[in-house]
Amino acid sequence: MKKLLTLAALAAVAASCTQSEVEDVKQSNEYIGIASATVNNMVLTRAGETNPLQWGSLGLFVTTEGDDIFKVDNMSWRYTETGWTSRYSNLPYEGEGKQTAYAYHPFSPDVTGTSFKFTTVGYDWGMKNLLWWKSDGALTSNTLNIGFKHAMSKLTINLKKNDEVLNEELGNVIIGGTKVSGTVDLIEQTWNVEDEDPVADFNAEGWYVELTEGFDKTVWAYLIPQEIPELTVSVEVGSKTYTWTAESTQTFEPGYAYTLNLTIGREVTAVGEVTESEWTNTESTEGYADYAPNNSYLTGEELKS
Repeated sequence: MKKLLTLAALAAVAASCTQSEVEDVKQSNEYIGIASATVNNMVLTRAGETNPLQWGSLGLFVTTEGDDIFKVDNMSWRYTETGWTSRYSNLPYEGEGKQTAYAYHPFSPDVTGTSFKFTTVGYDWGMKNLLWWKSDGALTSNTLNIGFKHAMSKLTINLKKNDEVLNEELGNVIIGGTKVSGTVDLIEQTWNVEDEDPVADFNAEGWYVELTEGFDKTVWAYLIPQEIPELTVSVEVGSKTYTWTAESTQTFEPGYAYTLNLTIGREVTAVGEVTESEWTNTESTEGYADYAPNNSYLTGEELKS
């Protein structure tokens, strides 16, 4: 009986400590806030369209070595006139060097963990992009400045007609041989496509397509980062379709942009090889902007209310 009483007393002490810890957090007014988040300009300008709760938001994960009150899974932060604010709850700041943060954009309520499946096609409004970020080690401040990077790959295809088809109209461009879904890991910032569905074809007509100088048509597409053993590009020319097939395996890495130049005639031929460059945040068609004004995040009593 004494042993049971001792265990009960220890449990009561532990419970009281946990409750005290919670009260300390409530009184500290130290909550994590997002001061700024660099997010795709094109996405934010669509915040009033289709799904404003999704397009104007980012998802945040915070892990901790301490109590679960300092942890959060897929917290939605929405950009408004007052900056980035949490839509549902507050996230206590545990103290320097104890929490690690991970974020992605755009927010999806279907994401249940830092590893989730992502599909880039199959949406009425076109292809879907994905951005990711993780803090540089454990947090040293309760203010997050999130600098997103591209989690996807981008493929731009420039088409040039030769004399054989000058009077023909260039139609749809279809990319084949690629998997359009993958599992993304925010913690490791890696992709896995091994267990995904077989390869698929999809239309590469992008959104804001700016014609590349010297070419007759330019299209681009988001790709799940992967190795593609047999990449194909099919082009409608008048009433016919011509297909180009890569001679070797093509590797697409996250955060990189790739360019393929094709000449269209009686057949499709490549001009050079697929070239690679870092997918920077300054491209005109993928402009980025820091939308949150300085010190616009909410903290302390403001965030609590």
